[in-house]
Amino acid sequence: QQKQVQEFQEEVLDRAKKAKEKA
Repeated sequence: QQKQVQEFQEEVLDRAKKAKEKA
């Protein structure tokens, strides 16, 4: 279960990064 959380956090960070580059 913890592994899933880590993957989720990484995905969120990646999305935030892309959003920042777009902004």
